[in-house]
Amino acid sequence: MTTPMLILTIVLCVIAAFIAVLLIRTALFKPEAEEARRRKVRRMAEADKNVAIDRLSKLVRCKTVSHKRDDDTDWKQFERFIYLLDKLYPLVTQFCPRSFAGKTGMVYTWAGSTNKKPIVLMAHYDVVPPGDGWSGDPFSGEIKDGSIWGRGTLDTKGTLAAILEAAELLIRSGFSPERTVYFAFSGEEETGGPSCPDIVEWFEKKHVRPAAVFDEGGAVISGVFPGVEREAAMIGVAEKGQADLEIVSNRRGGHASSPAAQTSVTELAAAIEKISKHPLKGEFIEPVRGLFERLGPYASFKYRFIYANLWLFGPWLVRTSAKTGGQFSAMFRTTTAVTMLKGSDAANVLPSTAKAWADMRILPGQTVEEACDELARRIGDENITIEILTDRPPTSVAPAEGHEWDTLVSVIRDTWIEAIPCPYMMTARTDSRNYEKICDRIYRFSPYSLTHEDMALMHGPDEHLAIDSYYTAIAFYFRLMREI
Repeated sequence: MTTPMLILTIVLCVIAAFIAVLLIRTALFKPEAEEARRRKVRRMAEADKNVAIDRLSKLVRCKTVSHKRDDDTDWKQFERFIYLLDKLYPLVTQFCPRSFAGKTGMVYTWAGSTNKKPIVLMAHYDVVPPGDGWSGDPFSGEIKDGSIWGRGTLDTKGTLAAILEAAELLIRSGFSPERTVYFAFSGEEETGGPSCPDIVEWFEKKHVRPAAVFDEGGAVISGVFPGVEREAAMIGVAEKGQADLEIVSNRRGGHASSPAAQTSVTELAAAIEKISKHPLKGEFIEPVRGLFERLGPYASFKYRFIYANLWLFGPWLVRTSAKTGGQFSAMFRTTTAVTMLKGSDAANVLPSTAKAWADMRILPGQTVEEACDELARRIGDENITIEILTDRPPTSVAPAEGHEWDTLVSVIRDTWIEAIPCPYMMTARTDSRNYEKICDRIYRFSPYSLTHEDMALMHGPDEHLAIDSYYTAIAFYFRLMREI
């Protein structure tokens, strides 16, 4: 065999071996065997269901709208809500003493029979202003079309009520938890108020360090991952940080009739275009890698071939995501979204200063200073300044393993048979970040099967919660408290 033929043969063999390795990895990248599931949970009697719906409806009618300014908030509505909890959930009131922390924080203590580390179930009962576009009263609590209607049904009075309903059922059945269970509810989550930090301080003073904290977060949704048709139960194990930035260009102003070749506005516009067209560097951090590892085996062959070989295709996925934008890109990188602009106060005047304000969501493991330095390099203009107005750092990453994680996954599988539980990184922020001082296992999961349209309702008009979804949420918390 001639030398060129020998070289060609070797190259072809290497290519064939390389492809074989990729295909073998793809073949081995498959879901674990799934056992037949759904351990029995006591079915709610129709009377219990009707009472549960009525109780949530009453809570929705309390207009617990929180505002940044205390004077704009109707605190009597909050007092009414707190009073109603005593009346609506008598067994919880009797067996779970309630303490107060700060202005709106409250903690119920369901004492356990052992000294195992406790767990905390969180929710908030304040809501955002209803806004326009509602087809009815935003605080009606009306039962129609198989749903409970009103602001807060999804975010998160429904969750709070489901926790208490499950506790009522468990107490009535004679159940007593092995480990202490705390129900921690805040009334200032939507405004980032101090009630949740006050609750955490309450725990610190009592030297309570929970084994795990469970708060709102991801839900059971479909269509979240390319190539995967089954529903995914998205468990938030980390949150991005958030910073408000002011981006400024300063140049000589003047009359608009004789503009300079470069003005503060055109310079700022060029900077904004670079921010849009050149996203920050992406990477596979742990929650994202965990998402691919858990969901990837359920993908169609074409996608599974890619996901099984991230060592090869991972960098390509990261680069591709920068072009697609949206949630897929946000998984891999710190994002910067310009949201407000200011130039001249008159149409015929060139401003000496043009400003833009941006929302930055910071990847865990990165600081806002590091992200802003990279952003400045992308802009590449020394006349553009970036000022950090606020900085809320990203959270640490909770482990997707261990007893509490495994129990949560098991309960999810028992409740939503076809759903695939998986870790992910949240781009939104929740009250649970305050608990990092006392707990390293914070899991963010909202116990509902939601469409993308449902998720848009949370701060939009016509928010409502399907009654069947509410029953399922109660069953979820019933299982979780019983098995944790």
